[in-house]
Amino acid sequence: ASSDDVEFSPPSISGLQTRGDSDEDDVAEIPIISGTVTGTSFFQGITLQIDIDGDENPEGSMPISVGEFFVNLTSYLPEDGEYSVSFRAGEAAGSSGEIVYGNWETIDFTYEALE
Repeated sequence: ASSDDVEFSPPSISGLQTRGDSDEDDVAEIPIISGTVTGTSFFQGITLQIDIDGDENPEGSMPISVGEFFVNLTSYLPEDGEYSVSFRAGEAAGSSGEIVYGNWETIDFTYEALE
């Protein structure tokens, strides 16, 4: 049996939270988001997509592996404010190499850069 016979389900993201809140006021001075990716990784690694403006058209992507991840969003956020950022993970399905993505998961947070 080839690997294409395996039922493929894309990786999923859970447990999104902000990590850059220095004084626990729910305002992130450094916009670091953590989460956990679960899923199968039979083939290549996993691609994390980042959607900053909510249009489901990702502004960025990066390679990650199964388990916990950390993303610093400083370069994606133009200014202080309230953000609703979505993440989804994908990996290549079977021998075609086509990347199949899971569902978007969203976190809301306030970003206020350190002076």
